[in-house]
Amino acid sequence: MNINISLSTESIENAIARLKVRQMHLEEDTEQLVGILTEEGAEVAQASYREWGVEAVPLTDGTEGTIMVVGDMPAIAEFGAGDATLTSGFENMPGNVYPGSYSEENAQQYSRWGFWYFGGKTYTEVPAHHGLLDAKRHIIETATETAKEVMAYD
Repeated sequence: MNINISLSTESIENAIARLKVRQMHLEEDTEQLVGILTEEGAEVAQASYREWGVEAVPLTDGTEGTIMVVGDMPAIAEFGAGDATLTSGFENMPGNVYPGSYSEENAQQYSRWGFWYFGGKTYTEVPAHHGLLDAKRHIIETATETAKEVMAYD
């Protein structure tokens, strides 16, 4: 929204009135923006997980949005396991995510031998699907344009 003001009482009063209207809609627009970005982020995350057996669920509460991943081992779906464990990309990486962290708390095969058995096969890694990381990138890339669309009115 652009407001042009000339040095006149009428122009300044008109600008103040337009700003007051904008202020009334700001919280509603912000909630809508958060909802759109959270929904789109969850869709991007879900596409990254493919057939992994987890679901990216968008949760919004007013001006806060969260994408929660639920299902079969969501931490491994996001971060991978073994040699392919994703250990960076987020500002606040969980301290318990590193190669072998899951193994240390469970069967301990990878943490002892550098591989594990599952379903009759030997594994050294499970690739990360990084759906939340992809969602974060998407939200950052589209937030400005989406905000302009949500808040575009005269």
